[in-house]
Formats: sequence, structure tokens, C-alpha cells
Amino acid sequence: MSTPIVPGRDLHEAITLLGYVPPARIAADKWTPFSVNGKKSDDAGRALLFHDGSGGIIWNHRSQEQFLWFQDQRTDISPADQRDRDLKAQAARAAADAIEQNKHAEAARLASQIIAESVSAGVDHPYLVQKMVGPVGLREIDAAKLSRLIGYVPKSKGDALVGRILVAPVTGVDGTLSTVELIDESGHKSALAGGRKGSGFWSSAPLPNGDGSGQIIAIAEGVATAASIAALTGWSVVAALSAGNMPAVAKALRGRLPTATLVVCADRGNGQVKAEQAASAVGARLAVPSLPDGAGSDFNDLAVIDPDGARRQLLAALGRPVQKGPTPVSAPPDPNAPSVTETRQSAEAAIEHCAESAIKYWLDTQSPGTEAGTSAYPVNGLAAPTGLGKSAMVRVAVPKLRAAQPNQPVIVLVPSIALAKEGANKATESGLKSLAICGRDADAPNGGKMCLDIDAVEDALSSVESVQSSVCTKKTKTGMQLCEHFGSCAYQKQRTAAMDSDVVFMAHNHLFTQKPEFITTPSLLVIDESF
Repeated sequence: MSTPIVPGRDLHEAITLLGYVPPARIAADKWTPFSVNGKKSDDAGRALLFHDGSGGIIWNHRSQEQFLWFQDQRTDISPADQRDRDLKAQAARAAADAIEQNKHAEAARLASQIIAESVSAGVDHPYLVQKMVGPVGLREIDAAKLSRLIGYVPKSKGDALVGRILVAPVTGVDGTLSTVELIDESGHKSALAGGRKGSGFWSSAPLPNGDGSGQIIAIAEGVATAASIAALTGWSVVAALSAGNMPAVAKALRGRLPTATLVVCADRGNGQVKAEQAASAVGARLAVPSLPDGAGSDFNDLAVIDPDGARRQLLAALGRPVQKGPTPVSAPPDPNAPSVTETRQSAEAAIEHCAESAIKYWLDTQSPGTEAGTSAYPVNGLAAPTGLGKSAMVRVAVPKLRAAQPNQPVIVLVPSIALAKEGANKATESGLKSLAICGRDADAPNGGKMCLDIDAVEDALSSVESVQSSVCTKKTKTGMQLCEHFGSCAYQKQRTAAMDSDVVFMAHNHLFTQKPEFITTPSLLVIDESF
């Protein structure tokens, strides 16, 4: 099968082997949510058990990675048994999806009732006042009345929503209502249980008719940010309601409005990665707010302190080249092209071959009597579309490489430091010790820069001297002299972490510089995406 199979004595152990914390109980033929990042509020994981208990499915909704587990751990099964496995997995998915569809339908019904029972949001709503945006396209309802309508008290991270609740209708590109976003006076957010948000959004105005010719549509993450952008620019703006939903919303809008100018408006930080992916996927322009330190992360934060600056930055995005991505008009499918299943199987085999050839190289070069430099390091290339799960395949190969070469990490190079951090986070979630390498002038996790004496670093580089031995540490007649910031230096701390990492992620620009001396020779070097 194309979907990776995970070992384990039971489905709980299989989930654990993937680096997740399994739910206490997993139902048969029904998706059971669980956390994929260790936070109690997270439910991006899904698991279901086949009705006869012979297997199960594990699904990371956030990364769209799926895995299978079977009670029968044999790999040399007959074609008949393989067909039986396929049919059971299909039946389990169908049964679970049918239950989900029923939940979606009930949530849509409740959403319609809430909108009917609510009133237009007032300009004096505390959340709108705080965010300095108007109530356009929003409604509100009393928290007690809302609870009576839906039969429970909506909560955000365990805290009940109270007071006047803003109601933001969530629709798809066809205008069909699917659920509502709920925001209380303090900004706590929730949604209807069972409501479908995937590729859905709140819109500041109805989408235009036609193919979008001459229209500008912006995509933001949150409702307040979308409302600010709409007020500043006059564009139609949609709120994807989460960073993870931005690529799906962008693709849906591109399909509905193929000739429109799309502008993806990022939140700085974790949301920026998803915004970049969304813009790249559909050939959209990208706007990233530039704010003073500590002033926030999105265009609403910028609009509050500098509305003219926010408007200039948004309009400047229109003058930038379209982000790399496919043309809006799709070519007809090639009937001779391999299926997704065949492509994924080929990718899995190719990555496994890369790992095996690297292991063989190191075993050969370390054999007694082998002269150094007589064996060429294997170089392999893989051309494959996005969405196959190549990153997950590489993560699966890392433990095998580390077992063969315990003192040599796997290095993965990606287009940007933001993607490096995302890759390191996913690797950590899967149980690997991982690190994203940041340059000395990069932003440190706790504020400031990785290096606190950039001027001295630039002087050393201009003199073609080693920064580590001329700035960070320096030999003197009285001994070793350390930089005054050495003990608190974020760059030095990552040196220590790198020495113990299974996999190290770096940006592509490191390909054209000397490898940091604190990173040992890698067991495998992976260059992900073109550069």
C-alpha cells in the first residue's frame, strides 16, 4: 500500500512510535482525536480502529500525513491478504467519514440557527474596540443564549466563553455555511463541535462573480486581521481562521477565481511558514508585516499603531513578483502518468535506497585496509511532487542511519530558516532529537539576536578570520579569553545542542558557506526542494 505501515503491538503503541501521545481509548470505525504537539488543547491527530480490531489508521490532520497499523505484522503477505487489508482500510475510512459528515451537517444546522437568533454586532463590542475594527459581516449573541441553542458551553483552552459573543459565519467558495467562529469580549475563540473548517473562511464581503478578472482578494489568518486589511485597502478579504488552513483556502479561492490577484497576508512567527506555502502553491503575492520589536505579529497589530504604514506595506505587495507557483489554469491530465500510489511507492523506495547506500559507504570506508578517499560518496536525486510525505519518509530513515553512524547526524537543507524550524519541530514531535541552525544575525528564540556582538563578527569576517577563535574565544598569554556574552549566547547554546542531534535542519544558503565547525560530518545530506 502507498500509506506507510507502522509497527506496534497495538494501535496505541503505533501512535507512540510516531512520537505522539495516544488517546486513552480509540473507537472502532470512528475518528478519535489526539494531540500531535503535546498540548492538551491540540486535537490535530486522528486515529480509528477497524471494526474487527485487525488494524487501524493514524492521521495527522495538520501535516496531512497518514499511517496504517496492522495486528498482523508480517510484510510478506499474499496478494489476497493485501486486497483484504486495502478493503478494510477503505471501509473504515468510509464509516468514519460518514460519521464526520453527520457531525458537519448538524454543525451547519446549528450555525444557521445561531445566525438567525443573533443580531448585527455593535461597534461597541469590547473585542472590536480593542482591535480597532468595525463590525462589518459579524453578528453577536449572548453567551447564555448561545449555550441554550447548542446544548453546551463553548470553551477556549478550558475557559468558557462569556459575555457578548461575536459570531463570524464560515463558508466555502460556493457560499455554503458550514460553521461559525465564536469570539468573546476578551478575544477567547471557539467553534462549533463537529463544524467543518477545512478550506472554509470568514469573508469581509461576498466573493465576486465571474473568474476574478481585475479583482484583488486577500487572505489573512484571523478575523480582526482580515477586517483591518479590508478597511485599509478596500479589498475583499477572507480569514482562514488558522495558519494551517491558509494553503487550503488559497487553493479553493484560486480554483473559484482563477484570474484574480491573490494576496496572502502572513502573521509573523509560526504562521508565516503556512502563509509562504499558500502563496507559493497558487501563484499569489505575499505580504509580511514589518513591526517594531514587541509590537505584535500581524497586520491588525500594525494597523493599531501605524495604519498608514500598514497600508503602504500591503499595497507594496502588489508591486512584487508573483510567488513561485503553478499557473492558475491546469493542464489536462496525462492518462499515462503514474498514480499517486505508484509515485509515493517510488519515492519511498528512492529514499530508502539513499539511506542504504549512505550506510554502505560508511561501512566500506571504515573497513580495515580501506584507503581514505578511494570510495565516492553516493549522490542521488529524486524529482517528486509536493504532498507525497517525503519529509516523513526521511524522518523514518533517520534512526537507521543513526544506528549505523551514531556520531554523525543527518543534515536537511530547506529553502528558508522558517521551513528549517518547521522541519525541526515535526522531527521533534516524531521522537527525534532535532535542531534548526540559525545564523549569528538571526532572531533568537527569547528575543534579540543569536549573537550579541554582531559588529565584532562582521569585523572578523571582513578580515577573513575565524569568528569562533577570534571573537567568541581568543587565546591570550594568560589563557583563554571568552566573549563577555559567551555564557548567555544563543548561538553558542545551539552548538551544544547540535552535537547531540539526530537530525539538523539548515537553510539553503549554508550550501554556499563553510560548514559550522561544531557540526560533524553528516551521515546523509538531504537537499529538500530546488535552490
